[in-house]
Amino acid sequence: MERPNEEQLKLWEASIQTMHKSDVDLTDQIMNRIREQSTSNRNNERPEIKLARTGLIAVSVAAVLFLGLASSAYVSPSMAKALKEIPGASHIFAMAGDAGLKTADEQELLTRTSLADSHDGIHLMAPEFMYDGTRLSIALKRQLGDGQTPQQSLIQSIHDVQLQIDGAPISTYAGANGNNTVDPMMIPGYDPDTLIMEFSDRRNQQGPAFPDQFQLTVQMKIDGAKQPFTIHLPIQKNTQAMKIVTPNIQRQDKHVQFTVAKMEFTPVTTNITTKIQLSGGQKIDLDTIMIHYDVVDDQGHKLSELSGGNGYYEHDGSTLTTDSRFAPFTTLPKSITIKPYRQLLQKDDPSQFQMDANGNIKVEYLPELEVTIPLSQ
Repeated sequence: MERPNEEQLKLWEASIQTMHKSDVDLTDQIMNRIREQSTSNRNNERPEIKLARTGLIAVSVAAVLFLGLASSAYVSPSMAKALKEIPGASHIFAMAGDAGLKTADEQELLTRTSLADSHDGIHLMAPEFMYDGTRLSIALKRQLGDGQTPQQSLIQSIHDVQLQIDGAPISTYAGANGNNTVDPMMIPGYDPDTLIMEFSDRRNQQGPAFPDQFQLTVQMKIDGAKQPFTIHLPIQKNTQAMKIVTPNIQRQDKHVQFTVAKMEFTPVTTNITTKIQLSGGQKIDLDTIMIHYDVVDDQGHKLSELSGGNGYYEHDGSTLTTDSRFAPFTTLPKSITIKPYRQLLQKDDPSQFQMDANGNIKVEYLPELEVTIPLSQ
């Protein structure tokens, strides 16, 4: 993040004026303090800490406003919205680039906490988490003590992650006779000291579903600390309005049988379970793994695909069952169309994709596998 210029300062000032509804106007005091800190930083601070301090300036604006308005009986929605738009003051989910997590932040479909653990001057926080029945997302933030400088990002620093549900190892929920796993995925946050850890059960791959309510124990090691960090999170499924559709509709071409087995809709996630099986009982090959699909509503709007998902080989490798995650629908459409396509690999080097003139992966749509599914409201 760069040092705020005068134009950015004016935008922040406008945001503060918009959201400040108390009798005492702190706008001038806050903006003067920002300018003082910005000038001081420009003249006195070492280069390696300027980036972090600029973010702290923005956060200090939010802190002053929260403290100044804490005694007020009313906090307007416009103030909350403007506060999130100040650089550095937004929550981790809101800035993740994930439409579903942004919705969770906007609609408060998450839990905010002050749960944390500290060792050797490193403070690890879990400021927010969300479980909607399809995926569990946990925001993590690292803070260092005075004089400490990070050598690498939080994602690069963590290792040996251990997860437990009500005291039982997460592998209990892998199912499939121990041939599957539940592995957390690490998604970069809005700066090197933040990340989102995300994982889900294997309920659609022969494993048990997570409970609606449980205690999750997160333990991990972080470079620079001798002891592991442990945080206990009280998880509760916070979207009861999940809609589940099980069409089990099949389409087939000369080589592939494609089945849309299940669709799960929450305000945060669209999760679609598909099965791919090759003709003649052949084992899934590399070309088959490259089959993906678009999700399009009845108005032609395509959902953005989210990070993550689960895959599992069944029947000695001849069937691939996959959960794929997409952005949520604001309003459930009358129908959706699944449009499979294959990402094309280079013939002389199958480890590389074919690319078009714009640098995008070339794809080949498979119209024989396309399926439209009506959704009853």
